[in-house]
Amino acid sequence: MLIVLICDYSTWASITKFGNLSLKWFHQMPYKQGIPTRHNVARIIRMIKPKSLNMLLITWAQAYANQSTKVP
Repeated sequence: MLIVLICDYSTWASITKFGNLSLKWFHQMPYKQGIPTRHNVARIIRMIKPKSLNMLLITWAQAYANQSTKVP
């Protein structure tokens, strides 16, 4: 889901296109029940709170930047 948001796939048609273009990669994942349906993808996206996602990404990026600048 994060890749879809980062790549600015903002319509259901573009998300579906991304999914279809990425099927080979998705089939490498250990999904026991198969690739999620568009209804499940929509349900997951509706549950995302934009402000929470924004803070999470900022925190993650800052932690990554701090870790990558440390000299071994």
